[in-house]
Amino acid sequence: MKTVYFLGAGASHGSDFNLPVMRGFFREEDFCGGHYSNLGAYMENAFPATQLNELNLEEVITHLDLSLEGVGALWERPGAQLWQTRYELDDYIATRLSVDGSEDRICPVHKALLGSVLDQDTIVTLNYDLIGEHALHRMFQDSKGQGDWLSSKLGMLHNILGRTLVYGGELPSLHHSHCGRGYYLKLHGSLNWVYCPTAPCGNHQLLFPAWVDAPEVPVQPGLPCNLCGAGLVRVIIPPTIGKSFERFPKMGLVWNLAYRELREADRWILIGLSLPESDSHLRWLLREAARKREKEPEVTVVNPEQAAFEKARQLCGRWKVEWFNGGIREYVAQSEQFAPQGAEPS
Repeated sequence: MKTVYFLGAGASHGSDFNLPVMRGFFREEDFCGGHYSNLGAYMENAFPATQLNELNLEEVITHLDLSLEGVGALWERPGAQLWQTRYELDDYIATRLSVDGSEDRICPVHKALLGSVLDQDTIVTLNYDLIGEHALHRMFQDSKGQGDWLSSKLGMLHNILGRTLVYGGELPSLHHSHCGRGYYLKLHGSLNWVYCPTAPCGNHQLLFPAWVDAPEVPVQPGLPCNLCGAGLVRVIIPPTIGKSFERFPKMGLVWNLAYRELREADRWILIGLSLPESDSHLRWLLREAARKREKEPEVTVVNPEQAAFEKARQLCGRWKVEWFNGGIREYVAQSEQFAPQGAEPS
């Protein structure tokens, strides 16, 4: 049985790190003393009727990106201050979602869940954070000698974000070793991915992830691109996507793989997904994958919010959708499958 585990913000919120969900993402104390001055002023001006600690990150990042794309008042060309605001937002997201200050960056709940994932299963996540990466990396370290890095789910992700190379040159599609395998896919970017924003540059088509637990690898925002010299930019994509497939061409492959995996899987497990109406691309992805299937899969929605269950049920149409009224922690605790005996992590 092939399973797709689809993780939303609720999955990270339910981790040991209790990361914030989209609403209430911003904290008043983080903007004291002149920190993030451009971002603070922008949010106060753009959302004057909403308290800062009640703002929704999805709304802020979408509004800001649409302004940068020229959809703002009078179709004005965005100035340097607006770009600086966007950089401050990226830095704030990275700081707010960081788990680097924790004594152990491994969440046992995520490790238990991801440790049950079989080679043919796929993990899809909307989260920018690195909780999943740290768990997968630790499991790979624990199983050294049982496989090489490129055959792990993290290694495969790094491979598909770059160029597909073989001894004979460069392939136009996936490496043959990926066929029939499951993936680890991040649909909205990641804190540790960067790209070159210069469209004519050869590096613009690619995404460059920093290795987890390898600070010596120089993949950081602001460093110069080795082809054109432009400052590298973190890959943080708003839920509405907009022109993101033009800005980040490689994301088209990531979304295509997610669609293919959802269409072929026997089981969907949706954990912590809120499915907001503003995320039209995500809703399209689930609805289209459901429509193109020949066989009805098993669908489980793991979420304490009934509204999230109802949204998922509507997207799946005629299918039967089961509701687990709880979060990721309760879901992992109630199932023996997340403590497999003798299983090797993928």
